[in-house]
Amino acid sequence: MESHEDEELPVAYNLEEVVEYQELLGKYAALEEQVNQLKNTITQLNDSITSLTTENKSLAEFKMQIDREKKMGLINSFYMLSDD
Repeated sequence: MESHEDEELPVAYNLEEVVEYQELLGKYAALEEQVNQLKNTITQLNDSITSLTTENKSLAEFKMQIDREKKMGLINSFYMLSDD
């Protein structure tokens, strides 16, 4: 029989003392902050897109209305000429 005394027991590490771990935690926190900033930027840009799309639709409808009025004015002017 083998003795258990010859086997090495696993070494317990305290992650707080591992320099590489602390560096990775700092980098991870910085990356998380960047992700949050990018998410906020995406949200703002999506809001802007929605607003601009709505404004564009409104302006397109307004332009179409003005174009119709101009065309109707032009058509009416031809009717007036034909009445003479």
